[in-house]
Amino acid sequence: DGVQATVAAFRRHGGRYAIASVRPGRSAGGRLLEVRDADGRAWAGETFVFAAGPWLPRLFPDLLGDAIAVTRQDVCFVGPPAGDGRWHWRSLPAWCDHGAAIYGVGATAEHGMKIAPDGYGPTFDPTDGERVVGPETIGTIRDYLQTRFPALAGQPIAGTRVCQYETTLDGHFLLARHPGYENVWLAGGGS
Repeated sequence: DGVQATVAAFRRHGGRYAIASVRPGRSAGGRLLEVRDADGRAWAGETFVFAAGPWLPRLFPDLLGDAIAVTRQDVCFVGPPAGDGRWHWRSLPAWCDHGAAIYGVGATAEHGMKIAPDGYGPTFDPTDGERVVGPETIGTIRDYLQTRFPALAGQPIAGTRVCQYETTLDGHFLLARHPGYENVWLAGGGS
C-alpha cells in the first residue's frame, strides 16, 4: 500500500512510472544521463534513485559489492482456524520474539499468519537462488507455534516464501549520493 501511494503521488506531480530491469548507462561530467533496460532502451532523467533491494550490489559492484550482504530468509504462512479472528492482523499486530529470533504478522485475507526466523540466513542469489522453504524451517516454525501459539500448532502451512535480507555491514540504512554521480542517490540496507 505504501509503494502504491508513493507511485500515485509521483504521478500526480507529473512523474512517469514504469517497471523495468535497468543498469546505469551513459554518463558525462559527473552526471548519469540515462539507464538502460534489458532490451537496450535508454531511460533519461535529471535524477536517478537506485533502491533495488538485494540487487543493489550487483548494479554497483565496485562500490557496494562488499558493503551489502544478501541472505536467504524463509517465511511461512499458517492458516488460522476458520472463523477465529484472533489471528487476523487487526487483532494481532506485528511482533518479534528477540529471544527466539522469530517474528510474525497477523493473517490477511490473502495469506495466513506470517511467521519467520529472524536471523541472517546463508548468502543468497536473489535472481537465481532456490526459493523452496526446507523442512528445517517448517520444523522450527512448528516447534515455536507449539510453545507460543498452541492453537495454531496443528494448523496447515498455507504457504511459504523465500525472501532475502539486504543488510549493510553496520546494520544502518544506506541513503547517500553516489560518489561518482552528483545526480544519483543510492538507497539500501532496508532489511
